[in-house]
Amino acid sequence: YNWFDENTWTPAKVPDMPSPTYLSRDANVMARHIQQARGAGIDAFVVSWWGAGNPTDENFKVMLGQANAANFRVAVDFELTSPFYGSKADVIRSLKNLLATHAQHSAYLRSDGKPVIFFWREQQYSVDEWRAIRNEVDPNRQSLWIAEGVKEQLPYLSVFDGFHLYSIGWAPNVAAELQKWSPRVHAYGDDKIWVATTMPGNDDT
Repeated sequence: YNWFDENTWTPAKVPDMPSPTYLSRDANVMARHIQQARGAGIDAFVVSWWGAGNPTDENFKVMLGQANAANFRVAVDFELTSPFYGSKADVIRSLKNLLATHAQHSAYLRSDGKPVIFFWREQQYSVDEWRAIRNEVDPNRQSLWIAEGVKEQLPYLSVFDGFHLYSIGWAPNVAAELQKWSPRVHAYGDDKIWVATTMPGNDDT
């Protein structure tokens, strides 16, 4: 998440302060976070993005440059709950813009040469609506679209290329729950991608 600023770090908003506190727009902060991630064996960030013309977009542009300098990769988590999307037409416009701009950057995360886009709350539209959106935005399937949700949302895999869980902290037995997901995803095709969730230190109580 790259929207933290001077107004974020108050006890009323954040119960556990980072040390040090930071500004998401600060390029030096981005560089530090990338180096911390690399030191932990992480080679890419998936970054919340609300479309063009807002701080998440401006910060993402800077982050692409920082990632490129560090041989790191970043991808967009396309948030359907963005306050800048008032209609399906806005979503289509934003996806076209993403694929024409940021997704062409050398630091943008790719798999098998295709830019990867994660989605948050794609359930706002039906599977059929997404099929129409995808056919307009990416008719030749030149990018990879990763949906998010619970097992009830798995039918979205008829349009999306893969699936991930935002959180696994709700499961009484995380290891046992994760074992169920690869077969569920691959039931929609051997080419489907399962993006496993790891949440070190998570306490969902």
